[in-house]
Amino acid sequence: MFLGPELWRHMNRCSSKPGDNDHHGRKRVLGLVALVKSACCSTDDGMLKMLSCMHDDEISNVVRNDSCLLRFAESLYSKHGHDASKHDYIHQKTRQLGRFLQTLRRKTSIQTLEDAIKPNNFMKVIEAVKETSGFEKDKNSYKTPSLALKIGHSLLKISDIIRCHALMAGDEDLVKSSEAFQKLSGKMVRVYFTLCSEYYE
Repeated sequence: MFLGPELWRHMNRCSSKPGDNDHHGRKRVLGLVALVKSACCSTDDGMLKMLSCMHDDEISNVVRNDSCLLRFAESLYSKHGHDASKHDYIHQKTRQLGRFLQTLRRKTSIQTLEDAIKPNNFMKVIEAVKETSGFEKDKNSYKTPSLALKIGHSLLKISDIIRCHALMAGDEDLVKSSEAFQKLSGKMVRVYFTLCSEYYE
């Protein structure tokens, strides 16, 4: 048994360490430790290994500590994980939501994506999406309009994941919340799609 902060030192001298092509560095090992300690962690070793390669910063810490974000990453890994060239795509999509949740936590009392999909929080979600995407109120435009659309699509996926788990748990209130959010969010995505279409014309 090793303490998390000491594990990377052991990796340098362990006789069973992987080859150089696996690039096990200090940050990667500590990232893996953080994932294993997460409140909700996938049992898929491949998914853990893939997420451990994510750049170690505040956003990756947000990802590791939100159960819905981990489930979102797991759903992407189930679909694309067999293709190593898609791992950066999974990192990117997961980090986009991590940035969004980081903004939401900074600007509101909402701490989790499960709370974010409650209908009474929808306007707060809209404002957080705008800020994450670089909305400039005086110009009524986005620095990155496509990012708002991507976050909108990902939030729809998150609400679907939450709904599935709520159905399995028999949580009727959460089922209703996720279904209501999907209806509201579907309209939001259509608005952002229109904005993006106008931007790229």
